[in-house]
Amino acid sequence: MTSHDGHTPGNSREQDLTRNMQIYKMKKRHALIRFIGIHSKRARCYMKTRVMLVAMLLLAGGLIGLPAKTPPDNPEQQIRELEDKVNGAYAANDLTAYFSYYAPDFSQWLPEGRTDLATYQKDWTGFIHGGGRVESANYSDLHIQIGPSGDTAVASYILRVRTRNAKGEVSEEDNQESDVFFKRGGVWKIVFLHYSPAPKKKAP
Repeated sequence: MTSHDGHTPGNSREQDLTRNMQIYKMKKRHALIRFIGIHSKRARCYMKTRVMLVAMLLLAGGLIGLPAKTPPDNPEQQIRELEDKVNGAYAANDLTAYFSYYAPDFSQWLPEGRTDLATYQKDWTGFIHGGGRVESANYSDLHIQIGPSGDTAVASYILRVRTRNAKGEVSEEDNQESDVFFKRGGVWKIVFLHYSPAPKKKAP
């Protein structure tokens, strides 16, 4: 038996079956591609999340391990470091380094009276060049005060000094010292110094 279009019923069924199988395979392939795409996207998001989490943990661990640092513009820390350098140069008998920390208009009050930078530099240079020297200089009980504008400071402390004169005689004494600093042009300099013997401690 033949249909009006010239095809037998058996051929039509086979063609329909073949076409349906092709449609089914195509839909199955699209579904598989969609499934893989969705899971790939989820996998990428999961990996990104893990990478970000690990990075955050590493950063947090690094920050926790770092010691707290004093900001470089902290005036108190700057004065503390300067006192280390000034007294270090004094103890090392390094005249050039030592006097570089003093301002040109520097003045000081010693037990002998008030002097200026030129007088102090002349007298102390003469002592060192004449055979005298500082054998040790250590300070303690440091107290620092910073002015409201941040460009003035006062550092006071006890300075224990051991000196040897040109005759070889050694003396050791504690002195009360106060250094006044001005910050000019971004540079701290000592503008005034007060120096006097510390009271002797009474025996118990």
